[in-house]
Amino acid sequence: MIKSADDYKQSESVAYEMIIQSWFNIVESEMTVEVLEPGVIYTASGETHIRLRFRDQAALIGFLRKIHQLGLKLIKVERLPTA
Repeated sequence: MIKSADDYKQSESVAYEMIIQSWFNIVESEMTVEVLEPGVIYTASGETHIRLRFRDQAALIGFLRKIHQLGLKLIKVERLPTA
């Protein structure tokens, strides 16, 4: 069954993992991120992996725009399975 936008509650947030080419320090960039709970940020093999939970797609798109404005190369965006 497909849900309409009205069927979703704010509490039904979605987690995503983004991978950015090269090392990226979100704290040093002074980038503010509107997320529902603390995320996970780690580096591996010269890439920065960021896992965050967003309240809706608008918040996700806002985050991706900030990545773009910083001139960072986004390698991957993946929606994580719900718990």
